[in-house]
Amino acid sequence: MVKNMNRRLIRLAEVIHKTGICRASIYKEMAEKRFSKDIKLTS
Repeated sequence: MVKNMNRRLIRLAEVIHKTGICRASIYKEMAEKRFSKDIKLTS
């Protein structure tokens, strides 16, 4: 395990590109708590 892993926020489009998972599947897995939930950036 990497101890000094840099963390950053990425947009949904980048998540889709990096994982190859479609938007609907990402939201389904978020609802099932098998995928990190989204973070609201604006009010």
